[in-house]
Amino acid sequence: ETQNDRIIVRTAKGFRQVEAAHISHILCEDYLCTLHLINMSPITCAKSLRHFEQALAPYPFVRIHHNAIVNLDCVAEVQCKGRQRRAVMTDGTVLPINSLSFIQSCVENGVLADYFPYPRSEHNVVGPWRAQLYQKMTDYFESWL
Repeated sequence: ETQNDRIIVRTAKGFRQVEAAHISHILCEDYLCTLHLINMSPITCAKSLRHFEQALAPYPFVRIHHNAIVNLDCVAEVQCKGRQRRAVMTDGTVLPINSLSFIQSCVENGVLADYFPYPRSEHNVVGPWRAQLYQKMTDYFESWL
């Protein structure tokens, strides 16, 4: 349930109101989710990740993996190493990113993602992809600088 900018979470000890902006990320194992809060102790409850996806839909949260939702305001950087993608949270937590889940969540939530993976290119983009990458970089600089 939501109330203003808060969600109501049922825990083993009762109910808690949590401001959406105080949630850094949510990790889930089956139907047991842990809400990781900014500068507060985590909260564990028996709900699915889908429940929190729906409850937090009005806020800047995206699903980055089958078991993780992140608050985009709490993502410090996205690291790309080879074919692995990771979100580094502002508290230093590192979470794996499933690229397709991330892009799908961004589209569903109206978040423009400046993200374009180049297959088979771990360190150096070569071949026909290089021209496309340079055009993408030029377009970015012309749009944002």
